[in-house]
Amino acid sequence: MQTLFRGVKSITLFLFGGLASLEKESKTPTEAFWVAIAGPLVSLLISGLVTIVAVGTGISGPLAAILGVLASVNMALALFNLIPGLPLDGGNILKAVVWQVTGNPYKGMKFAGQVGQIFGWLAIASGLLPLILFGSGINFWNVIIGWFLLQNAGQAAQYGAVQDKLVGLTAADAVIADSPIVVDSLTLREFADQRVLDGQNWRKFLVTNCDGQLVGEITIDDLKTIPSQLWSETLVQTVMKLIEPSLTVETDARPQDYLGCCTFFTVIDGTQEHCLHFAESNQQKSACLVTPD
Repeated sequence: MQTLFRGVKSITLFLFGGLASLEKESKTPTEAFWVAIAGPLVSLLISGLVTIVAVGTGISGPLAAILGVLASVNMALALFNLIPGLPLDGGNILKAVVWQVTGNPYKGMKFAGQVGQIFGWLAIASGLLPLILFGSGINFWNVIIGWFLLQNAGQAAQYGAVQDKLVGLTAADAVIADSPIVVDSLTLREFADQRVLDGQNWRKFLVTNCDGQLVGEITIDDLKTIPSQLWSETLVQTVMKLIEPSLTVETDARPQDYLGCCTFFTVIDGTQEHCLHFAESNQQKSACLVTPD
């Protein structure tokens, strides 16, 4: 059981408990199930033990009231967190079950996120119904809970849907054959005339040496750092930025392993190098490199 709780990066606390951010996702649905159910089980255990102590010892007075509140709060937390919708523990349990049935963790995440959205809308509706039907006040607690579920479940469902589409793909599948490549021996004037003004609307370019090996990158903004009258005597290699080795992935790497970490990758495949760039805006295209053999 100890291995199930390793790698907790952070815990975000909120009114009804906390959300743990793990460094690595569970590798199996069984592991995911036990990680998810651990929190509610602890709350139920605390509630049961406190109740046994209060009843078994015959405690009365203020201490008995405190124990009663402690037992009730833990019971309420356990039941709330067992609601089968992400991001609650019950949603993660549902995700693990769907994962076990389908063999795809992202289908489980998508389904549990959608169920969480349903519970979110139900909670919001239950908070607004007293006002609509009886003209009485809004149940703000239900609305807040519903909003919390709706926002987080929606993000989980969207993430699961995207990741599900990436299943079976590798970094090599993202390589674009007609990526913009410039040679480091070009002057900035040649670079601007040949590549910047060609109407392709690329914002970032990959730089190779005379042997076709990837050595760096250069962007349109890099041109602005050099006065235009010096472009004819300034080489691309003096302005380009080197590519960090840490931003490299193998061609068989899964997109789930590197998407979201950064926007620029070099994909290594034997003697060839492919560089993937994931756009940060609609105006910036993705880029990659396939060097000649």
